[in-house]
Amino acid sequence: SSSTNPTVETINLGNVVSYIDTAVTNDFTYNYFVVATNTAGDSGSSNQVSATPTAPLIKSMNAQVSTDKATYTKGAIVAIKVNVKETSTQTPVGSATTATTIISPTRKSIYSQTAITNSDGIASLSYKLPSNALKGTYIVKVTITCTGYYDTTAQTTFKI
Repeated sequence: SSSTNPTVETINLGNVVSYIDTAVTNDFTYNYFVVATNTAGDSGSSNQVSATPTAPLIKSMNAQVSTDKATYTKGAIVAIKVNVKETSTQTPVGSATTATTIISPTRKSIYSQTAITNSDGIASLSYKLPSNALKGTYIVKVTITCTGYYDTTAQTTFKI
């Protein structure tokens, strides 16, 4: 937005080589110029520059986590796949960090691992069940983080 009657605000910054204006509103254009002052008086104005701040674009992503089987035997390897996509376009989200935890039937965390999604939005992990693993339902929980996106979570279950 531009104003037909702009306000000029004088800010005495002292001896500085840069300035960050934190008192701004997104989507409004601000114009800046510099006047140097010393004992000899004021200099002429510098060339004017303009800036229009905008809010950072934050997108939503959704995730699905799956195992290669619904039921396993003790000592088996559980293959875990996390699939992350941008919510609105369903395009894959690469370079997302996936933090995966497996929770036992007694509600104890037995495995934690992070992985990064590839360019197809996929992260793959595996976990070898111990030979003395408890029978019951296990929960696989995943928290996904990525710069420019809201964090998201997903979970699934498998049985022994």
